[in-house]
Amino acid sequence: MGVELPRKVIINNWKLEALYYVLTLLVVVFVGHSMYSSRAWRSTTIPMGSYTYWVEAYDEYEAAKASDLAAPMCKTFEAGEPSPFTHWYYARKDDTTPVISHDVYEYDNFMCRELDSVERYLKTPSAAYVRTMIEEIFVGAVTTPVTTNCTDACAATYTDVSVCEKMHPSLKGLLPTGTAEKKNNFGDCICECKSSTDFFPVGVPGLVVAISHQAKVDYAALGIEEEVTSSDKMYTGLMMNVKEKTEDNDFGVKQWFLPGKTIRLPIKDLLEIAGVDLDKTFDKDTEAPVKDENFATAGAKYPSTRVTGAQFKIEISYHNKNDRSNFHPDKGCEESSEDEDPSCGFVAYVTVSGEQKWNSQQRMDYGSTPPGPDGAGLSRSRYMYNLSFEFFTKGSYSYGDTSVLVAAVGILVIYIGMPSKLVGAIAEYCLGNLSVLYGTGIRQQISAESVFAGITARGLVYSAVFDHLILPKDAEGGNVAGFGEGESEETTIESKRLEQLILHMLKSGGRINEPKEAAKVRSLLAIEMNGNTRRKFIDVALNSDLATLRSVADNFNSDRKPAICGDSDGKKKGCCEMMFTNPIKAKKGQKEIEGFELTSRVTMNLDKK
Repeated sequence: MGVELPRKVIINNWKLEALYYVLTLLVVVFVGHSMYSSRAWRSTTIPMGSYTYWVEAYDEYEAAKASDLAAPMCKTFEAGEPSPFTHWYYARKDDTTPVISHDVYEYDNFMCRELDSVERYLKTPSAAYVRTMIEEIFVGAVTTPVTTNCTDACAATYTDVSVCEKMHPSLKGLLPTGTAEKKNNFGDCICECKSSTDFFPVGVPGLVVAISHQAKVDYAALGIEEEVTSSDKMYTGLMMNVKEKTEDNDFGVKQWFLPGKTIRLPIKDLLEIAGVDLDKTFDKDTEAPVKDENFATAGAKYPSTRVTGAQFKIEISYHNKNDRSNFHPDKGCEESSEDEDPSCGFVAYVTVSGEQKWNSQQRMDYGSTPPGPDGAGLSRSRYMYNLSFEFFTKGSYSYGDTSVLVAAVGILVIYIGMPSKLVGAIAEYCLGNLSVLYGTGIRQQISAESVFAGITARGLVYSAVFDHLILPKDAEGGNVAGFGEGESEETTIESKRLEQLILHMLKSGGRINEPKEAAKVRSLLAIEMNGNTRRKFIDVALNSDLATLRSVADNFNSDRKPAICGDSDGKKKGCCEMMFTNPIKAKKGQKEIEGFELTSRVTMNLDKK
């Protein structure tokens, strides 16, 4: 029985030692900082967030509506001045009018209009679409039999302007025309009354996105289940778009919403946080988020966000008191007397990002008699540009977990071993002649032949020492009678002789001065020898080597019987042992010396008694 421990090699080189301790210090600092930054003693899970939202229009909307109506975007033809918003789609007939490019469309005279509350935005489960510009087309269609062509047929059949007005007031003053040369399934001409209007819905910046949200955690590994809502004890912070979050700027929080309060996010504030301006236009290609040279405003080539639309992302990030991403762990804990009170410190950070881009939707509505197979009826199409607000939830909750700490300590142990490996590699491969010595100490080469030969040689030396030094001597220097002679083949030693030799050997050190002290050392040797014979003495003398005399004898014992796997005592040869044992033969180029055989041929004769 015993404890298995790794063998270590200590190199006495102060420079390598200094390098080792410097690297170890760096590893400890790095791992310690990483563990502290990641809160290695805590386990983290992702809460499941959910929300409901709606769009409100209160005082902010009325103020924004009044501001829009007074702005240049709602300017119409006055005193001969054209609208500041013009979008060309085809070459103008008037050559005096500047044209950016030919074969494109033309939009003039944008209007401003207040939409009904249900028309201001479209609500989907994960996003809200707020209208910023609408291209609206009303089409009233009637039919007439074909004559020569549909243009002439429609002109001859419909001469009363009331026909279009009866279908919709926006078609007042128009006559059905067949210039499109459309026909229905029955071959009749389709005569159309068509009017188009492009307008900006007013009050968009004054609309408010209102949110109610909650976070739920079901962490089965730690047996934790909790749910926190914005109407209960969740503090919600609207974040600013700042690079550095410090205590001076409240870690980037623009506004706090207390538990129980509705989270109201005015679109004006969301635009400001995202850095998007509804009405700013651009002259340079490098500045314009949307590069459309077909659009022109007064002195600008590229369109504004109100014309193209934009896409925004609203992220709600949830954190509990112990989470390292919670910049306000004491939020709501003012009345708590416990530093680690888990019932407070719940926060949700709302971050907003967005960019100007073409963002549009289409919708088709029909009158009381929608067009059927005959193509007659009333329809309204809207091509709507939007500010879209998409909602996402994320975050992390952290809890104390000793199992995670155990894993972190294991990682630290692994990292601590890296400096010794690096220094060992330098010592073994990078120090020239010193590396030859250090490499031998670090990686011990084992050859069964060399080990067995060394054991045999040292055994012979120890046997000679036993005969000439340890055994009692007579006056002429020979062994005392009874030692090494007689019927016993094994020579023996007495305790008294061992004590005399031990006292003589250790007395010079100044610690073993008396026979009774030498007797204690002799007792240790006697216990390990477990006998007083030459063989026992030699076994103890060789017990720190990789092999013993017995293992040498067993290796060359021809009486051992083959077996499948052999045995632990070496009394039987295993099949693997026979396969991988090197044959005993002279080394390449080794010369034989006369009287000193290199082969295993027997060179001595044993006289029989």
